Amino acid sequence: MATFKLHRYWRQPGLFLFKLWVIDTRRLADGIYVISVTARDIAGNATTERQVFTVFNRRGWPRATPQS
Repeated sequence: MATFKLHRYWRQPGLFLFKLWVIDTRRLADGIYVISVTARDIAGNATTERQVFTVFNRRGWPRATPQS
């Protein structure tokens, strides 16, 4: 059941995206990460999706052009 503002939408097919929180990448070391999210329903169905992402807060990492 998706809820938007004060209205609940029952049994609506489709893809629902929810902003769970904001990740402050300054608290992570530069590098490659994988985030996994698992969704479950009351019938016991579950699915997990994974997304690879890169954090580079430090200036000059990675290099924009190769050095000769």
